[in-house]
Amino acid sequence: MRKIYLFLAGLLAFGAASAQVNVTFNVDISATPPTGIIYLTGSLATPSWSAPGTDGSITMTDANADNVFTATVSLVAGNYEYKFFQGAGWTGGEWEGKANRTLTVGTTNMTVNCVWGDADQSETVLGVDRLSSEGGIYPNPSKGIFNLPETADFQVMDITGKTILNGKGTQFNLTNQTNGVYFVKVTTNTFTAVRKIIKN
Repeated sequence: MRKIYLFLAGLLAFGAASAQVNVTFNVDISATPPTGIIYLTGSLATPSWSAPGTDGSITMTDANADNVFTATVSLVAGNYEYKFFQGAGWTGGEWEGKANRTLTVGTTNMTVNCVWGDADQSETVLGVDRLSSEGGIYPNPSKGIFNLPETADFQVMDITGKTILNGKGTQFNLTNQTNGVYFVKVTTNTFTAVRKIIKN
């Protein structure tokens, strides 16, 4: 009887160790609208680092036609590397000569929000992105005053990627900026996320 208990305990431990979570990848490519299919590849699938457009690479979709492409992948907890590509083959990457994007997956479903070509963007996300679960940056669009659901470090970039504002808090003010699309990188102790906002 003891052997059966030990066997079952081993199965339970193995199942817990290999439990998968859903990781949703979003990449905002609106600054340079795509002309081809967007692929996600890296150590996320088997075979690892499959050429974009081949088995093992992940095709991303844009259901809302807003140039934010999405794919959901089931992963076990651990560290991963990845990159986005436009079109089949290795020539359509976001950048060349810079490090791959990195990701640490925990034990809960998560969303990773990226901006195409932002090689310095941190993607280490340890839990649920509270910008998604608690309503995001609001109001959006706004005349210039934007709120965050919690105190966070923020970096506001224009559509060219130039940083126009840095700070920490639950609110930031873009009333002195021209109307248009901006990107906000928000960092807390538990997640990093990038959101598109509109000042009108």
